[in-house]
Amino acid sequence: PQVKDATVVRVLPDKLEIAIKERHPIAWLDCPEQNIFPKVKANGILLDDEAVALPCTQMRPEYVYYPTISARGLAAVKAGRAIDSDRMINALELINVTNAVFCDHGLEIVEIKLVNDYSLLARFNNQTTVTFKLTDIGRQVDDLRAIFEDALRKGRLLKTVNLLPERNIAITYADGHRVPAEIEAIPKAIPVEPLESIESLESEAGSQRRVLRAVRRSIPTVNAIAPSPSVDADLDSILYR
Repeated sequence: PQVKDATVVRVLPDKLEIAIKERHPIAWLDCPEQNIFPKVKANGILLDDEAVALPCTQMRPEYVYYPTISARGLAAVKAGRAIDSDRMINALELINVTNAVFCDHGLEIVEIKLVNDYSLLARFNNQTTVTFKLTDIGRQVDDLRAIFEDALRKGRLLKTVNLLPERNIAITYADGHRVPAEIEAIPKAIPVEPLESIESLESEAGSQRRVLRAVRRSIPTVNAIAPSPSVDADLDSILYR
């Protein structure tokens, strides 16, 4: 079952060259209904990216860190045969894409549950649980990367992310605080220039008031019979408003 492809070439006069392409597992299968359990040599089944069942003939050290795909209601699993399940193919695609995108972040999928016909439930090694839909895996993983990076900048730990909707993605944090994805924190206002003291502002206002009074005295009175309201009072109210 571990052999994916093989070619045999005769090299004259008396040699044969055999090239073998091996299948490389990327996940464990968990299916108690068929007595299949993950991360054990006995009754352990590994899966490659084409969902081909590979019996665990030897427990290599790297196998311990492979994620688990939990499934129920599968057809009989046979060694060397691909599992006939579109959801299984989607789950394996999700593992490959997340490994490529989050390789620098240290994030890995620990377990994927095939919960229903339209979604996958993935648990990461930081205890974040993410709900994916079966299609458009690449777009969802890109959205998840942006959400993870935003949480990292805020110093918060994600608890759950629901990627089923393309917009208004629901997020919960580990402390139970729920925040819509599109709401961003409003930064505090930072003064561009240092603020002047109140004493300097009052002295500047007083000098401006004296200049305006001098200008008012130099302007001739147009209508002395109907005097206007007190200009001093108006200036004082404006300058000290």
